Amino acid sequence: MASHDGDNVFNDEWPPPPEAVRSVRWPSTTGPVVALLSHLSAPYWETGPSPGDEKDLQRVAYRYLRAACDLNLFELEDAWLPALDPDAAELDIHFGWMPIGDRRDSEIQVPLASLDASDDGDKLVVLFAAQRIGDRFLGSEFGLRVALRWRPFGAQKFLFSITGASATLPFGPYKEHPARISASEIEAYQKLLFDPENNERMADLSGLRRESIRLRGVRISLKDGMARVERKGVGSRRDAHGVDLPYAVSTITVGKVDKVAGEADTDHLQHRSLFIADAKGRADVFLATPAPNRDCRPRRDEGKLRPDRRSVQIEPNANTATLADSHLQVLPSKRFVLADKNAATPLQVPTPGTAGKPPVRGNVASAIQSFWHARDLVRRMEAYHLDPDTYFQLIHPVIDIAYRSGVSPGPGKDGQSVNARVQPKGWPPDFMGPIKKDELPVVQLHLSLADRARRERNVQTPGGPRQPALPMGIGADPRWMWHEFGHLLTLASTGELELRFAHSPGDALAAIVGDPELKLGAHQGKWRGATFPWVFLPRRHDRCVLHGWSWCGSLHRQLAESDANLHPRRKGYQSEQILSTSLFRIYRCIGGDTRDAGNPVAATEKRLEASHYTCFLVMKALQILGDAQTTPSQMPDQYEQALFDADLYLANWNISYRADTAAAKPYARVGGCTTKVIRWCFEAQGLHAPGTTNDFDCPGAPEPVDIFVKSRRPDTDPGMDGLVSYGPGSYVPVSLHWKTHPAEPESEWQADPADGIIWDQGAGQITVKVGNRGTSPARGVTVSAWAIAWPANAPAPAWKKGGGGAWARLSPYTSAPDDIGPRQSKDFGPFDLTPLPSGRHIIMAASTCPGDRPYIELPTHAPSFTDCRLVDLVAGDNNLGLLVIDIP
Repeated sequence: MASHDGDNVFNDEWPPPPEAVRSVRWPSTTGPVVALLSHLSAPYWETGPSPGDEKDLQRVAYRYLRAACDLNLFELEDAWLPALDPDAAELDIHFGWMPIGDRRDSEIQVPLASLDASDDGDKLVVLFAAQRIGDRFLGSEFGLRVALRWRPFGAQKFLFSITGASATLPFGPYKEHPARISASEIEAYQKLLFDPENNERMADLSGLRRESIRLRGVRISLKDGMARVERKGVGSRRDAHGVDLPYAVSTITVGKVDKVAGEADTDHLQHRSLFIADAKGRADVFLATPAPNRDCRPRRDEGKLRPDRRSVQIEPNANTATLADSHLQVLPSKRFVLADKNAATPLQVPTPGTAGKPPVRGNVASAIQSFWHARDLVRRMEAYHLDPDTYFQLIHPVIDIAYRSGVSPGPGKDGQSVNARVQPKGWPPDFMGPIKKDELPVVQLHLSLADRARRERNVQTPGGPRQPALPMGIGADPRWMWHEFGHLLTLASTGELELRFAHSPGDALAAIVGDPELKLGAHQGKWRGATFPWVFLPRRHDRCVLHGWSWCGSLHRQLAESDANLHPRRKGYQSEQILSTSLFRIYRCIGGDTRDAGNPVAATEKRLEASHYTCFLVMKALQILGDAQTTPSQMPDQYEQALFDADLYLANWNISYRADTAAAKPYARVGGCTTKVIRWCFEAQGLHAPGTTNDFDCPGAPEPVDIFVKSRRPDTDPGMDGLVSYGPGSYVPVSLHWKTHPAEPESEWQADPADGIIWDQGAGQITVKVGNRGTSPARGVTVSAWAIAWPANAPAPAWKKGGGGAWARLSPYTSAPDDIGPRQSKDFGPFDLTPLPSGRHIIMAASTCPGDRPYIELPTHAPSFTDCRLVDLVAGDNNLGLLVIDIP
């Protein structure tokens, strides 16, 4: 049943069962209170006509939030909810929805705005609401985020759906609304908060150049006639070499309301820190990090390194190449490269072809490889339908690459370090409001050396030009470059170079991009887990949760519990390894561990597909997070939720990409087949820790109800030394191949024939055993089953939406309902196979209950309304089981 209101039809499954809802709050005395609501198995949906404008979308989000608050599932500030009603008689001047900024506009960018993140097919808008005074949003970091999707649904109708929301709520002195003012006072308060004189005082307090200070956000609280104003901004200081170093800065002003903007003696500096982050002719580049082995370092001689490079097309001209693209350019290195003294921007380099390919150690090779890997990022974004012009919402759309550079401050400023850095330069006059695209800050990628121990030098001739030593640039290592791209993408999406719960997703991107074609293959020793095998940087993406690498454990706790302004930097690197292990596990679960001795090429393509899709999820989720001045993501749970939204966004994800040849290859997946995998991958790394123990160096807790059909997967992960037992029903990564020959290994993603789907050949029946991983009883569990013929030498059939096409539903149509207790299992059936003819068949069983429904039932998940490959569907949803049988 469903309720109606004019043209709209509403989901009557709300209120959802408690076991299908995750509602949490993280209280804090030194930062915003974080509230998160998630209900993937019980989505909020409604149908209605096509939205005429953004107010129609705001109405859907408002109805959802009102329902969630009325059910006590989500708690907002008292004044926030009525302020979000688009049809309210009077506009609230203190809080409200941010307008949807048209970031495709060629002139104007709107940082503090809601985000239209839609592709041509599926629609996604991320609605933000925040504190404001009049038409000026404060950037106070107090606000909320709702991701809303919609798609065609029947004649002249659309299905709108939401699976969660998050909010950052005021704390401490900011708990009350900053200023309840009248409309007549708006102009005076805006002047109080945003007067340019405030920037000058911020510069004086922080020791930064006055002309460089730009305001990013304001918080204000009032008590007993006294105002407390916290201003956050950015600025720069010039070093001895004339390099402008960017800083983040915040100040506190306390005083009488009408005097606070003018009493300098009430000001003090709260925080200052560097706003930087470390870590078409033919040419030869390293497309992947050279295969690690005992002689893996970049100090190897030319003869050993040269075979690892591949010839690629830079420009049609065979003699020279201009190292520039629509979104990036390589700068001449006038401080460190003698030949660049009079070079123009962008840099041009010779590309002499195979006979005279540039040496591995040399400036030309360093420049070309830096450009190639940066262009790989841009091309991937375009292939993933992540338009850089839209994605780069907070930075200039053209990235500057300093291929040989000093890394300042510190000992690396002389260019003699193994390091790299992302650094923004040139902030707009007003970083808080609508600004022109050409005023957005330019991001510079500064690259130093891959190795300090070995260099080459051309022969010096008497009276000839000077022949300086030629090192290898760090741009030769694609993994290091991808780490820096993680900072770049984070800055472009959130306005900050680092995530607040981890250093960045760069380590994860490096590992996921570098793994599919790694010569070692899956499960080949500990080298696979070394994130940067080419340089001495002991960071890994296979960290064991039992050893403290847990989202709720000892190595992350100090970062999680400290003020955002005081995050210990080294702890950020430790938390980055927790993040990279979580994200790399997603890649492994959806195909990254695929191996097939009978068809190794197909196995590699499956790994590449998994790599591309996981990279898309990582990038799209960053975009969904939005500007940190509106709703900063303090917890990994918020990024996990953004990953859910990224997976649900595109029903059909189809791309065509190949980095090293002109002939691109297609890759495809159906969206919405990965949300449960994402949840488990973070759970396996300690997120969602149970509240019954003080030892959180262990996997987190499953959903309260998590029913499953047991697969052949092991209970432990061999790829992580098998130290952690996850129990049955988990998503332990396995090879996603089909067993088509007796000599091939079993397809472990398929059902356990003894304890999952049990075939009684003599009786012509199957029985389905369903377990419950959860901590609460699973009420009203039912099972349905289907069968389809799979002739010899035919490709595996796809799942047809609703079990249509050649799929035959087995009898009974649905089993009798039953309850399953925590950590228990029960048999359902038997289901009759006697109508099936002789030959090979695929049997699929689906278990469901109100607290945990399979993808094929959820209107928010594409497998419920589109066809889907069986391997992606079944391997990504433990509610489903698949068994291949041969009926005599």
